[in-house]
Amino acid sequence: MDSLTSALSHTREKYRSIFIAAQAQLLDRLEQLRNDLTPQGCPLCDALAHDHCQAHYPDHHYPDQTQTQAKIQTQAKIKVHSEAETPIALTHARVECLLKLPTHDHCRYKPWRQQALKVLSQQVAKEIYQRLQTIQQYRETFSCKRTGNCCRMASSEFSWDVLVQKAAEGDRFAAQFTSVFLPYASLEAVAKRFPEEVAEIVSFSGVQDDGQPGVYFYHCPYVTEDNLCGLYGQPERPDLCATYPDTSLTYIHKGCAWKPWQEETHTDALLCHAMIELCSFLVDCLKTSLDASVQASSILPKAKTL
Repeated sequence: MDSLTSALSHTREKYRSIFIAAQAQLLDRLEQLRNDLTPQGCPLCDALAHDHCQAHYPDHHYPDQTQTQAKIQTQAKIKVHSEAETPIALTHARVECLLKLPTHDHCRYKPWRQQALKVLSQQVAKEIYQRLQTIQQYRETFSCKRTGNCCRMASSEFSWDVLVQKAAEGDRFAAQFTSVFLPYASLEAVAKRFPEEVAEIVSFSGVQDDGQPGVYFYHCPYVTEDNLCGLYGQPERPDLCATYPDTSLTYIHKGCAWKPWQEETHTDALLCHAMIELCSFLVDCLKTSLDASVQASSILPKAKTL
């Protein structure tokens, strides 16, 4: 179990490092775009961002608008409040603040925010899609070994009753899943057949408030004794079976033919996940900013509260 805990901790730290690096690169990209489009800046927005950084990071000198980009990039590192204190360049805190500020009348940063929105929703989104496509194309070079493990031990964060309810509400995945899979009678029943795998998944999923594992196990009654799909080639076979595994972030059994694919593409998949999270957050910030259309005088008091 110690090795499982260690592996889980390693994955979390790995994702954290990937997320921080992706955040820095994305904000650097948007800062460069700001420099290209509005090198003169916007006096009001810059003042608000200055107050924000001074309020949150008082121990660090905030670069004024006359400093060069090279000097800004070499500013001392600062700390932000999070699960663990994480260093972030002061210029990153500044550009993120500028992205969140409401776009006031005559705001010089409006063209930059509009272009940043396009870059994130079009260019960056396309880059993420292409990376995901590469991962999926590589998946097609592997073939099933017919171990039957993925059919006999599927897991979900949702109970059977919740899955049935979701299917009734139109959830396509839940509808497909409940059309073939059945729940195990107990955790002990599945653990007896797959002790190592169940221990690993339970360790990864954690426990609920009532102390029960935060995962539920299912099996397909159509898998044959020789590990073949009893529904293969029939319309009743759901797409989720035909496309499994559709992501290298899912749990894959050690003996599965796609385990090497998962191990080789896991870092790229984590990066895509981080980029999707970051882009979604920044796109929402920009849309809110651009939709604000406020008078300049109305946002002056916000300097200390952003």
